[in-house]
Amino acid sequence: GVQRVLKFVKYLPQFGWEPIVLTVKDIHYPASDSSLLEEIPKNVKIYRTGSFDPLRLLYFLKRFFKKNEDSSDSIPKASSNRLKFLKLFFIPDNKIGWLLGALIQGFKAGKKNKIDLIFSTSPPPTAHLIGLFLKQLLRKPLVVDFRDSWETSLQEKAPTIFHKWLQKKIEKKILKNADSIISVNEYLQNIFQKKYPQLKSSSVITNGYDEEDFIDLKPEEKSDYFTVVYLGTFNR
Repeated sequence: GVQRVLKFVKYLPQFGWEPIVLTVKDIHYPASDSSLLEEIPKNVKIYRTGSFDPLRLLYFLKRFFKKNEDSSDSIPKASSNRLKFLKLFFIPDNKIGWLLGALIQGFKAGKKNKIDLIFSTSPPPTAHLIGLFLKQLLRKPLVVDFRDSWETSLQEKAPTIFHKWLQKKIEKKILKNADSIISVNEYLQNIFQKKYPQLKSSSVITNGYDEEDFIDLKPEEKSDYFTVVYLGTFNR
């Protein structure tokens, strides 16, 4: 997900678009690569906001216990397990705590920079919910990008029938009001077109590769064997 959006930000200027990034401040996450920031064009404005995300809370816990090496790893993991019950309050997902901060900062940034269009990408689906509200506040068109299906983006099954019903209502509301949707493959596009035949427009932008990432790589010696690698997740 990081790579896809990063490359959009990197190459959109070549197509006449000036990206403005709205994202969160640091959170606790198993993987991080700060070197990717070097690929962002220098003139791109980035707005970071706070969030009531559980992973944001774990980030502060980890910093608090950083002095004690024995507890620095165990406490965030234990806290993460204990926080699982909170999914009952997180609709559509556990990033909903970013909603308020993102709306305030997004509205300010949108007005200040006189934006022409709002682009949101998921997972998490909360990003599309933020995009929908910003569309209504700023009165600008919304393009939603699905790197995965709505169901897969939520990762775990809805804890109750009510949650499942509400998630479907939110998905329908977003896709009904989106001016265009982008899917990562045709299979996903067909799913959305069948579920929501009233979609205004839809297109496919597959994942690819950046040629600049391979400039300094030298080919290995030829071999009688080659390896096919699948990078991703297998699900139902």
